[in-house]
Amino acid sequence: MNAARALALRLRTSHLPPGPHHARYPPHPHTRTPRPHERRARPRPAPAHLPPAARTPPRQVPPHPHPTPHLTSVPASVTCDMCRVVRSINAYDVSCVEKGPVFRINITVLQPQPLPLDAPASPHFAERDVLFRPATIKRHFVIPPADATWAVLRLSTAERERSGRFLVHTMQLLPQRSCRSHETHKLLNVTAEAPTYLPFQVVGGVTLEVAIAKYWANIGELVVDYTVEFHGLRPDFGSQLWLGGAQAPAPVLLSALRLQEVQPVAQLKHTEPVYRPTESKLAPLTARDVIPPGRQIYQLINTYNFHIAKATEVSPIVSLLCDTLYESEYESQMWMLYNSCKQLMAVGDAYPSKYSVKLEKGEYVLRLGVRHDNRALLERLQELPVVIQQRLPQPITLDVYCSHSQAVTGGKKFTTAQLHSGHLLPLYIAPVPTDKLSRSTISVGQTLSGTVTFAKEESGRRVDVYLVRAAPCDPPRRTPAPHAHAHAPPRRHDEYADAHRDLAATWLAKLEGDKLEQLYEEMLEKYPGYLGTHVAYLNSVDSPTDPKKLPHAAEEPDVTTAWCEQLITIADKVIKQIDQDKLLAYLGMKNDTRADATKIKQEQERLRGWAVEALCRRGAALCRLHALAQGGAARDKIDDALRNNLADLLRLADLTDTKVQHYGVWHCFTMKHWGRAIKLLNKILEERPSREVEERLAGAYRQLGWEHLALCVQRALPAKYPPAYRPF
Repeated sequence: MNAARALALRLRTSHLPPGPHHARYPPHPHTRTPRPHERRARPRPAPAHLPPAARTPPRQVPPHPHPTPHLTSVPASVTCDMCRVVRSINAYDVSCVEKGPVFRINITVLQPQPLPLDAPASPHFAERDVLFRPATIKRHFVIPPADATWAVLRLSTAERERSGRFLVHTMQLLPQRSCRSHETHKLLNVTAEAPTYLPFQVVGGVTLEVAIAKYWANIGELVVDYTVEFHGLRPDFGSQLWLGGAQAPAPVLLSALRLQEVQPVAQLKHTEPVYRPTESKLAPLTARDVIPPGRQIYQLINTYNFHIAKATEVSPIVSLLCDTLYESEYESQMWMLYNSCKQLMAVGDAYPSKYSVKLEKGEYVLRLGVRHDNRALLERLQELPVVIQQRLPQPITLDVYCSHSQAVTGGKKFTTAQLHSGHLLPLYIAPVPTDKLSRSTISVGQTLSGTVTFAKEESGRRVDVYLVRAAPCDPPRRTPAPHAHAHAPPRRHDEYADAHRDLAATWLAKLEGDKLEQLYEEMLEKYPGYLGTHVAYLNSVDSPTDPKKLPHAAEEPDVTTAWCEQLITIADKVIKQIDQDKLLAYLGMKNDTRADATKIKQEQERLRGWAVEALCRRGAALCRLHALAQGGAARDKIDDALRNNLADLLRLADLTDTKVQHYGVWHCFTMKHWGRAIKLLNKILEERPSREVEERLAGAYRQLGWEHLALCVQRALPAKYPPAYRPF
């Protein structure tokens, strides 16, 4: 392909009768006159074994009921060093050649232009004083050097009174890969003030097409100089680097295309927990989803539940199906992301890099739909795992060393160096630091992903990027520092008794009816002085997080006076056994230097939590009694009790705390403080949205006469809280 030579094609034309397809076509404007040894071959006579009809003129051939097209070719010469069109391959109907070609197949021959590889400078090609008019396209085909990893396009002009808008499109085609995997598509503005640069990633040894076009709507002519220069820093690990959890540095060998500045930067930016489906449903679709003659299409819907502990950016990734769309073995794939209220948050398909959504703290549901006419193929995906990629609050930077000894001992870190062509530079990337891992963010089985770059130049750092993944081991356990005063080891029997008591109290808050009363009596008999039993019982009877327990602005509570008095009696048992003055004195302490300060702090925080929950349940019961009271004297007495209860509570917590918000709403509705109630209800909606809270908010708006806001909230309920998930 390096030397210009003529190209002639002929396909099944010898048996065609003489006709227009044998006429000599005019020469292509970009072809040269063939040399004697390159002359086009004359049409050969039809072989003797063909039927007579194929060797007679077209007028003597009887009409065929099903004409068969035959192919012929238009010879042409190829002489350029990039590409030329070799006319076309034409298909004719042998029964009627005069009506012209039935169809044409255009042929383009590409011949990459050579690059200067022996020069000490970086390989490049340049064009000077190229005139661009609107919609003018200049194409170049080159083969990047084997060690090239990125290229930089430089556009400049000397015309100070004009500017241009250019579209740059680069592409490389790799086997079994989508054309989008190595493609760049960018609009650039070119002025005389400064050159315009565009870096893009390349794969060495694969033909590269660079197309530069002046935007069709950019009026005027512009003379432009452009250069494409190739650079390269190639690591030995391929396209991605894996870091294991064995705390061993990962060795990397780096080679350069030409003299290059090296400054490696490795960062982990995402955590990637993997989830299995909690529910899988496979069913045939309707009668309209049938491929003739009778292939029924089936649909698989996998449901994944996951929790977001902190607001972050999320991207669902179905590793088995991603990055393939029309070439996928399955008919279709789509996922829909919902919050806990079945409200649609995001929709995506085969390309996870295009779809990301910012999610707040809470519970979410991902539904994945896949279709195919083969039921057995869909059954294989019923346990398909999904990666929920979440952005870390702060990237984790990995240290890089120049030798194994420095990496093992944590010595001097690698900063920057020059790497010559033909030399190898060893680097060692340290594992994830243990102080960056915590049990609240990383669990066993999760991976961390990020990027690593090696170039010091800004253009190289932008496009020559490699994927790095880390599989950290179980985060280290934080053990308290030993104190100066040694204590006797705890008795195992006491630890078992405390663990059994706490477990029973946990289950007490989950039971209902007779089972609840039975377990409550058993715990009172077995642990008479344990306040957690009363608190767990109160939370089970009157849940502090159930939105259905919130008050209505125009309705009385559906409870009895005896039920409220029972809650008040149990709450008083907890409040009276806690010395609130002593508790407040400890909470006001800035520093605790005692040897068992940690244990004391845990105990005091537990007492504070019990006191807050008991005061909240007592206050909510008083609010219900206030609504049920008939006489004014009884309500005045309850008002005094509510005032004292709120004063005691505010010394330990704020009304905006999660455990106190529901009682705060009860107090505001009882005292007709509708503005404060609206503020607290909006706070609850931010943390745990629900339809019941929205209805209470609309009732508070109506009490203030804000009918427009109440109407707005009511009309938004069907969209915010749909009854079911959307169909695929």
